[in-house]
Amino acid sequence: MSVQETTPETVGDSGRILDSLEVQNFRAFRHLTVEKLGRVNLITGKNNVGKTSLLEALWVYADQGAARVIRRLLSMRDELPTRMRVYEKSSIRIQEPSAEALLRCAWSLFHNNRTTDGDLAPITIGPMSTSDATISLNLAWFERRESPDSERPTLVQIPSKDIEQFAASPFLVINRGNERVRRYAVEQLSRVPFGQPTQGNLNCEAIWTDSLTQRRLDLLWDDVLRFDLEGEVVDALRLIVPDVSKIVVVSDVGGSDTRNVYLRLMGEDEPARLKRFGDGVNRLFLIALAMIKAANGLLLIDEVENGIHYSVQPDVWKFVFTLARRLNVQVFATTHSWDCIEAFQQAAAEDDDPNSGVLIRLQNKGDNVVSTVFSEQDLAVITREGIEVR
Repeated sequence: MSVQETTPETVGDSGRILDSLEVQNFRAFRHLTVEKLGRVNLITGKNNVGKTSLLEALWVYADQGAARVIRRLLSMRDELPTRMRVYEKSSIRIQEPSAEALLRCAWSLFHNNRTTDGDLAPITIGPMSTSDATISLNLAWFERRESPDSERPTLVQIPSKDIEQFAASPFLVINRGNERVRRYAVEQLSRVPFGQPTQGNLNCEAIWTDSLTQRRLDLLWDDVLRFDLEGEVVDALRLIVPDVSKIVVVSDVGGSDTRNVYLRLMGEDEPARLKRFGDGVNRLFLIALAMIKAANGLLLIDEVENGIHYSVQPDVWKFVFTLARRLNVQVFATTHSWDCIEAFQQAAAEDDDPNSGVLIRLQNKGDNVVSTVFSEQDLAVITREGIEVR
């Protein structure tokens, strides 16, 4: 049964998707290992240590280096050069990104370790003990050559030391184990639609610091209705707005496909727009919808505490632990908040599975980033003694 066909009755406590993680040559990580992962993982560390980069690596792994994910990662950091309209006196022309700009954007993914022949060392992401499941990304050069046997040109790989002698272009080549998954030109990235995950990839939903778009609302809410999980979303919102009795999603009158979210409150005749209730309620709504969409897969949340008052964070984490187990979701979230860490520890201690919650601290060590993993027992000591782990 595919992820899209999965219902809550068919998923259960089947264990973690990833028991460990190894990331090499991606962003800030020369060689990062995380020896133990839980069902719900909270990532902490100082600014610019790589917390968001770790979520990015997990997204690349889940979608097997698909162009739509690479484009989104580059776009979020303003690293992707795009086509521009240039207005001249009597015309408008489209200016394509330069070859140098495209190459710089591809390099931004790599840690810039060089092999003995001068090439970039490949990015590798996967569990520590299973090389067949590891995803690798290589930057390679290919020249398009006409073929008498085909209407489409043939791609011929050119050694990087010889690229100045040929009309070669940079490509990203993605392998899973020893098998090539896909290959695409860097110059195509700015034209790739974000779209949906490629069929057969690991189900993965990511919540970055951006807001809930209309298109994403439509996709996420459809899964809530299909799985009949509106009650779980209402329970989440009641952590902040106790009087919520129902969620109402309606389309505008006049043929528009735009859907708006309203909350019906106990004792109120008219429902109120969701946006009226502030960032915390909207953040919880998005987390609940994304967890349902991520059934049997991964959920990535950047700066999980954003907009959520510290007083309700323990209940928010309890909700996350419970729904993650029910829908078989492995959660990875980042934070720099001590209140969030304390709330996480409280929820982990009360969860039925003593190994479900893991805190991961990232630290710079020389030119590398290293991880320290804290179990539930470690967390109890850390929060009781006020030991700094951010």
